[in-house]
Amino acid sequence: MEELVKMLEGSDDEKWLALYKMQNVDFDRLKPYIPKIIEILKEKKLTRRIAFDLLLKICQEKPEVLLDYIDDFKNLICEGFESVYASLIIGKLSLRYPDVVDSETVSRIADLLESDAMKSYALLALSDIAISKPKALSNLIPKLIDLIMDKNWEVRWNTAKVFVNMISSDSSLVEPYLDEVRKIAENEKLKPSVRVVAYVILNEFRNLQNVAKKASPGLMGGGKGGTNKPCEL
Repeated sequence: MEELVKMLEGSDDEKWLALYKMQNVDFDRLKPYIPKIIEILKEKKLTRRIAFDLLLKICQEKPEVLLDYIDDFKNLICEGFESVYASLIIGKLSLRYPDVVDSETVSRIADLLESDAMKSYALLALSDIAISKPKALSNLIPKLIDLIMDKNWEVRWNTAKVFVNMISSDSSLVEPYLDEVRKIAENEKLKPSVRVVAYVILNEFRNLQNVAKKASPGLMGGGKGGTNKPCEL
């Protein structure tokens, strides 16, 4: 392990090799060196992508190793592309530990939606938070509705992922905005590739209602905040 840690201070090639080898060690042994790996995310080189891959693997296989460094990740969410990596890590961690997400974190990730280069990735992070802590995104829904019509198809589809996950977690958050989504779906002046995203969101809500009807005939609506009034789609 000491040899691998020394390599992190060496050339780019040495860093790459060390980061790859670290993917196959006991992640508990890596814990003291997580701050150094997080720092590599700031490098404007390919090494930061390899560091991200390592951190993502830790996040998926042994996320508790990263919990002491949540603030380090949050502090990276500002302007540089390291913001993307930090946001994605926090999103994934939130699936196991929802409390890693707070209002400030959501606000910082939301700021990335103003960047053409980063908003698609920011939406992927938000799509995880839509599962783990959907209410934290409630104030972002108007902005997300605008992104349904974004010029970038990837942004549009990632926006749909956020909505679909939010509907599955707590449909009552989205229900007040369905009319706005429906207007997009029915606007023949918009491209079909835009309108279809709105239809995906509406269909997800309708499918959830159908499941609720079968489960309990007296319950119309879905998620944690179901209502007694059906939503006509």
